[in-house]
Amino acid sequence: MKKVFYKSRSAEKQKSRKAEEQKSRNFLRSYGLTVLWSYGLMVLRSYGLMVLRSYGLTVFLLSAFSFLLSPLSAQVDENRILDSVLIQKNEVRITPEVEKKVIDVVHWMYKELSESSRPRIKNWSQSENFALGKPIPTYRIKNEKLLFTNTWHVPVLCDGEPLILVDGVIEDNFFSVTGCQNTPLEEHIHNYVHKDLLIGTLCVKNTNKIDYLIIRKGSNDVFVKIFDETTGEYLKDEYTFSEIINFVKERANTEEQNRVRYFEKVASKGELIITHEIEEIVFRRFRNASEIFYPTLGIKNKEQLTNLELGKPIPYYRLHNDSLQFTGSWEVPVMSDSVPFYMANIKLLDDGQYKYVGGGAGMAEAIRNYEHKDLLIGFLGTQEGGYLIIRKNGKDIFVKAYDWETREVFKTEHTLNDIINLNKK
Repeated sequence: MKKVFYKSRSAEKQKSRKAEEQKSRNFLRSYGLTVLWSYGLMVLRSYGLMVLRSYGLTVFLLSAFSFLLSPLSAQVDENRILDSVLIQKNEVRITPEVEKKVIDVVHWMYKELSESSRPRIKNWSQSENFALGKPIPTYRIKNEKLLFTNTWHVPVLCDGEPLILVDGVIEDNFFSVTGCQNTPLEEHIHNYVHKDLLIGTLCVKNTNKIDYLIIRKGSNDVFVKIFDETTGEYLKDEYTFSEIINFVKERANTEEQNRVRYFEKVASKGELIITHEIEEIVFRRFRNASEIFYPTLGIKNKEQLTNLELGKPIPYYRLHNDSLQFTGSWEVPVMSDSVPFYMANIKLLDDGQYKYVGGGAGMAEAIRNYEHKDLLIGFLGTQEGGYLIIRKNGKDIFVKAYDWETREVFKTEHTLNDIINLNKK
């Protein structure tokens, strides 16, 4: 199957650039300035995919594993946000195995999903000619810096023409498909006048929606807005990274005000009573799942789905004014024969309805093996990471989900004051 890639820099330019970089290194080292050179390439390590779902708990163990895969990040100057080392480390080689896996998932999406959810492929009869384009790395913003998310958007093409963008991550050193961009975006990128300068995408709020393309014009990294709702135009408005940071801050302030109002509204509703309606909301996710997604759902075989039940809901909290505040969501264990295999996140909406908003299998397995799992009374999400809340000997103790220093899970215990002080630093 022939592969088609989006072009980036020409081989001659890459070779010339590498030669110039090596020449610079040799020059600096010959004058005893190795330390200066090392300082110039000083990097910040990305701390992995520690993304809190909307008021919910993302699988913390995925965060730990993503840390091992995350590349080094550096800032060359105020105009060039991403350096060449970072860009090269974020390149994914499309092997025949990866290509087959991605295309098989696209086939499944088209056959099994509803018309509104399936990939919008114009000419499915040409599916035998599908090929993958060059994966586009995705970044997010943390502490006013770009961090790689361990996510790529992979173009699926047919006879060189774009069809859809498939989303994927690396788990256990394998590329796994997580969804697709069901918009006309792939066509706009393919026809974009500066597509050869594309070095990444920026997802401001989450990794499922592309907000900006990142292109390199000369020595400047430019952020191109995907869609302007006012003008209805694609890929027209260009911004600097400083301007993007200001946009993010303004939106964060607005969202925080809305969250505070919501949290005040649900503050007294921390108990979730499992009803038949809530069971159906969760179980539907598993009963309708294709076997291709069983591993991500913690399912070993179909027989596991014949005796599903929900465990005790665990409320999720955040820090607000140095105290715990209920966020309107719960982590609910999904069990088969009383053995938990998945943690489903249920959110209380403004209209009083409940919604399944995500979940993960890794956390369920970790909690299943935790010695104090019977003492668990809540989860806490903070800027510094996630915690289990257990009540032991009459005291509330906060157990770090993953300790970056010791690489241990559910080992480091803290008081609430410890956590408050950590988050004030």
